[in-house]
Amino acid sequence: LSDGLVDFTVGSAMIAAGYDADLDAVRTRPGFTVKLTGVRVPGWETVGRSSDGRVSTPEGTVLDFGSTAKARAADVIARRLALTLPGGFLVNLGGDIAPAGLAPAGGWRIGVEAADGSILQVVTITTQGVATSSTQLRRWQTDTGTVHHIVDPRTGRPASTTWAQVTCIAADALEANTASTAALVLGESAPDWLVRKGVAARLDRPDGTVTFTPGWPRPEAEGTA
Repeated sequence: LSDGLVDFTVGSAMIAAGYDADLDAVRTRPGFTVKLTGVRVPGWETVGRSSDGRVSTPEGTVLDFGSTAKARAADVIARRLALTLPGGFLVNLGGDIAPAGLAPAGGWRIGVEAADGSILQVVTITTQGVATSSTQLRRWQTDTGTVHHIVDPRTGRPASTTWAQVTCIAADALEANTASTAALVLGESAPDWLVRKGVAARLDRPDGTVTFTPGWPRPEAEGTA
């Protein structure tokens, strides 16, 4: 889905950047020394699974499902609820949002939240998944400055901070989260990539300016897309 931009073999690169413990513990360390030289991201295609379920990886590979596990879990939980109970359900796992069953009249109202907790915009969905990925929340200090947890698998280093956060609407939460994470990795080329993928998105820069892709509902003050 992401053309390799979202890759679960970035664990070693994440550890080398300093994210090797609970975030609170990472943040209390003074000036972690980044050790990214020689760090290699093996790539998701190097991971195999045998018929009996055994997973094989290149030596030294650390798997990190932080960019997909919550979204996948939200989708699974929402679907199981809808299959076993009447009504409608909206599952929110850390900002990865998955609906299932009957939506309320007018749809589910979802707040797009900034890093400081303020609501930037409210959008309405019925069956789609919504996810926001951010470079502003999981951050810590190192000897090279502030870094964050979104790793570019092409370089093994934290991605640029072109975007403070990206929110996407897609077929389900997993696809929405994959697209929003890939957009952070891509930086300036993210809007064109999202358009080619047909993903409706809101991209917020650190300076507060916003870019929308086609299909994203514009704030009322700007009219309806």
